[in-house]
Amino acid sequence: MGKILNPHQGFWQNAERKFVDQELESELITDDIQIVYDERYVPHIYAQNMEDALFAQGYLEAQNRLFQMDLMARSVSGNLSEVIGKNPAVLKKDIESIRKGHRTTAAFLQETFQKGENTSVLDKYTQGANHFIKSLDKKDYPFEYKLMDFSPTLWSTEKSIYVLISMADLLCGRADDFEHNNLKEILDEEVFTYLYADNFDIKEPIVPRGTPFNFDKKSDHFDPSMNSYGKIYKTDFSPNRIFGAGSNNWAISGEKSKTGKPILANDPHLGLSLPSIWYELEMHTPEFHAHGVSVPGLAGMMIGFNDDVAWGMTNVSHDIKDFFRITYTDESKTKYFYGDGVKEITKKQETIKRRGEEDYVEQVAYTEWGPIMYSKDSIDLAMHWLRSNYAKKDEPSVYVNCMKSTSYDDFIHNTSGYVAPAQNFICADKSNIGIRVNGTFAAKEIGDGKFIKDGSIPAAGWSDYISEDQLPHSKNPERGFVSSANQRSTTGEYPYYFNGTFATYRGERINALLSAEDKLDVSSLKNMQLDNFNIRARDFLPMFLEVIKHYEDEEYKSILKDWDYTYTEDTEAGTIFYVWYSNYRKMIFDEFSPYHQEMYLKYPFDWKIFELSTQYPDHIIFDNASTNKLENRDDIIKESFVKTYEDLKTESDLAWSAYRPLYIDHVAKISGLGSGAIQLGGSGESINAMRSRFGPSWRMVVALGEEIDAYGVYPGGQSGNPSSKYYKDMLESWVEGDYYKLKLEKDPNKISASRNLKIKSGR
Repeated sequence: MGKILNPHQGFWQNAERKFVDQELESELITDDIQIVYDERYVPHIYAQNMEDALFAQGYLEAQNRLFQMDLMARSVSGNLSEVIGKNPAVLKKDIESIRKGHRTTAAFLQETFQKGENTSVLDKYTQGANHFIKSLDKKDYPFEYKLMDFSPTLWSTEKSIYVLISMADLLCGRADDFEHNNLKEILDEEVFTYLYADNFDIKEPIVPRGTPFNFDKKSDHFDPSMNSYGKIYKTDFSPNRIFGAGSNNWAISGEKSKTGKPILANDPHLGLSLPSIWYELEMHTPEFHAHGVSVPGLAGMMIGFNDDVAWGMTNVSHDIKDFFRITYTDESKTKYFYGDGVKEITKKQETIKRRGEEDYVEQVAYTEWGPIMYSKDSIDLAMHWLRSNYAKKDEPSVYVNCMKSTSYDDFIHNTSGYVAPAQNFICADKSNIGIRVNGTFAAKEIGDGKFIKDGSIPAAGWSDYISEDQLPHSKNPERGFVSSANQRSTTGEYPYYFNGTFATYRGERINALLSAEDKLDVSSLKNMQLDNFNIRARDFLPMFLEVIKHYEDEEYKSILKDWDYTYTEDTEAGTIFYVWYSNYRKMIFDEFSPYHQEMYLKYPFDWKIFELSTQYPDHIIFDNASTNKLENRDDIIKESFVKTYEDLKTESDLAWSAYRPLYIDHVAKISGLGSGAIQLGGSGESINAMRSRFGPSWRMVVALGEEIDAYGVYPGGQSGNPSSKYYKDMLESWVEGDYYKLKLEKDPNKISASRNLKIKSGR
């Protein structure tokens, strides 16, 4: 506390003072750089070449988000305990990162990237970040460093790679192999096959139904004998990262636009934090002129626009992680069967430094498939993750190349080096719209990767990958729009198999709205991003109410019967339905109850439960095994309604925003630095996809034309300093559904500046 309260170096020094213009010098840039901060503290970078612009980006993001960058890198490199220490949960997180092989993955990626033609992308960003870090006096350390009493260290290209791995772990680190193995064991074979079938007959795939796939596929051989069935019990470590609500993007053609030119919208839904995961900036060079958002720690803009194109991304959600059961030759676990022979386990000692304690050494066993991630009850499972095993040397330049694109086709070419996390890359220029499922995917046959595999069969792995020209892609479809909302990429017409965790309702709602109107404008697309309609409620609630129409209780029935299925801030019906549906689903699958605590399980997709409920109301799955009667769907609806009344009768306020408020925590969960409870509308199945700590992390709408008309907002602020007026100054606008005008200003003198910064070349 003495250090924190020290008036010369403590938190008092972090109090925001009046900004003053600043001039710096560096020998690492070739020409002078001018940076103008506007009234929202968004920097506009004016540089004479790309490398200098990236140097400036690294400097600015370190200046405003250094602790956030540090935390993201530590969270996947197994280095949190080094600065926190004496915290079992933190040590567990570090061990999990080590067991996933993230350090080995980082070394592999760094070695690959160094072979590329654009190694300067990460190098220049790193040089800029370190120019700021080296200038820091102890009194100027970001507040969190003082509170946690440790010093920042220099940035590195390796740390940028860890940020990339962090994003991949979040967005494509999930697999349902464990769950499917267990469900196959506890459910009747016919029931499991029906509920968890790979059903391609979906309403609204990302690539429109009927899109031709005129190519000969090349895929790996796979058959069910390569699987290794059997129950998998829980350990201290989860095989998956839990992800939140999802993301939306769409673009309309000039034929559907009131302006006669395309309009693009994107709102990625991620875990919300202060500071935000995004940092807004603008870059100018003689080569390009772009405005958008970046992830601090990575060079370039992930989402944005320039004079010619606008682009965005949503998560693809394909499963690119497999688990393999290792069969050892003996109890020493030093060798395992592989093909017609054996292979030796490779042991790697990984040290976790712990603050205030002795180092912790984790010994990780590596196989041909990857590290042993799971070990329990004589079952050892190796994790094979595409992000750990596949890379392209020019990956770091993809986000930079987005900014330089001059047309839709140019954008597709510029983003061809992308690997992971796979994203739905959407783009519009002044005449074209399109979307491509972008990333690297194994060329799989049906069923490959759904269950745990037998690690003794070499052919159970991947050897072929889908070529870029065969990735699902839609350009200028007849319907006049493209869109994605984490739903399935294609129907079964696509020759390759893919599995994963997919959404349904948001995509259906987006496409319905885009199809219903002939002409749309920026205002229309903003309203769509704020849309709170819930298709799951629209589908299930009429059936629910019909079943209980003779039920004596009128209070909840009267609230529900006039509801328009919209999750407004004050809806009580939305709360009642949410609890009712949760109870209904849980009661249908009472077979799971004995196993929830000890096994990995998952419910079927909601659309599958709806199909079950409407087409097979007397299905055996509705029977409650703990009673002497044979229950059907109607019995479960009635019982779940009674349970809902019991669950909610003690609630003093049934308003949705009171029942499930939104919380935006500090990135390190430091008490007092978050938002507190925020009461607003939205739901996980709405376009405005809100959950307790997840939501639209950046809303952007861009109308293409002679003059770009663009708007955006995110829940937070540009500064990572909690005492800054720019720490969360945009939060209220985001809550209210307001947007800020986004500028492409060629003349720095026309910007209403809050601060000017000049970096002079010392060459």
